Amino acid sequence: MFKTNQKQLYQELGGQEKAKQVVPDATECKKFWSDLCDQLVQHNSDAEWLSQQRTQAKSIPQQANICITRDAVEQQLKGMANRKSMHSGLRTSQSYMAGLQISSSSVLLRETELNAYGTMLGEVNIRRGIFQGDSLSPLLFIITIIPLTCMLRQSDTGYRLGDGHSKINHLLFMDDLKLYGRNNQEIESLVHTCGIFSEDIGMQFGIEKCATIKLQRGKV
Repeated sequence: MFKTNQKQLYQELGGQEKAKQVVPDATECKKFWSDLCDQLVQHNSDAEWLSQQRTQAKSIPQQANICITRDAVEQQLKGMANRKSMHSGLRTSQSYMAGLQISSSSVLLRETELNAYGTMLGEVNIRRGIFQGDSLSPLLFIITIIPLTCMLRQSDTGYRLGDGHSKINHLLFMDDLKLYGRNNQEIESLVHTCGIFSEDIGMQFGIEKCATIKLQRGKV
């Protein structure tokens, strides 16, 4: 056994039994993921910050329309690794093209299969969110978060840098957001701004996972 399966050998020597693979209930599993992925959330189209973003965007030159042909997609798919495709279930150029069709709700309509230990549990529509591991997902997420960083920059909070003109009240890297304030009132104001933004776009922030660090003269 040492030559064929060292992991199993050491588990048996340590008195550990291999955990039994239990296939979850198909109905419960499908309901859980359907509630998470298949329920559309409408954004607040009347949000004040959204109107400001539209006004500011008018001065930005618009990109010319791009026509994506089936031949172009097929050519790109030939050299694309499976791990970088939009979804493992999109195996043909036809289904890949279907995944590029954007609905009136501004979401991509796609499907995914639920599998557990080789057992097919069902299919779930993906009508919200972005795929983890998708090469396009980081860019889509960043585009979505740009208005938030604009809102925070407009806030009269944070610290002035040495030049007297630059100000910093947050740092944002992907989904990792750090807020900086000179006192508790400023932090609460920044958190309130994030709350307005998240509610307007229908995205929940993991506030329960956040923590506050207070520094005074370089000491925690």
